[in-house]
Amino acid sequence: MKKSASFFTLTLLFVLCSSFLLHKFYVSVTQIHFIPEKKAVQITQRYFIDDLNAALEKKHSEKFYLDSTKETIQQSKKLEEYILENLAIKINGKLKKVNYLARETDADVFVFYLTVSEVSKIQNFEIKNTLLFDYLTEQQHITHTQINGVKKSFLLTSAQPVHLLK
Repeated sequence: MKKSASFFTLTLLFVLCSSFLLHKFYVSVTQIHFIPEKKAVQITQRYFIDDLNAALEKKHSEKFYLDSTKETIQQSKKLEEYILENLAIKINGKLKKVNYLARETDADVFVFYLTVSEVSKIQNFEIKNTLLFDYLTEQQHITHTQINGVKKSFLLTSAQPVHLLK
């Protein structure tokens, strides 16, 4: 009886551990802050580098080496284009231009800095973020906003890539 209980426990432990290894969690974090004094919306996004490499490889049918000594200027430019073509911001019903400022690396994550300029007031704010959905339908974007002194958080998915704040 002891042997079968031990075997059952070990089997259960193995199944639980392997299920965590097989089910990777695909998530990014976006922070959005409206700074009225600067008339700007500041956006910070965090994405895993390996997911971006794989998505760009799929999209462009070539090997990508982001965040390595093999990364080329063209690959960096394609990454910037990929970020901007998958992020849309509407403020007060009008589509706004998102400006890519910079990126930095934090362990295995890229941190992107973007901004929307010339925003004097926000009555409603809409974000559409489809980044990585063409590669990973399981991708989720946790989004935190601080607009007009109000903090909100929500989740964007491939099934619901748009969120409107009023």
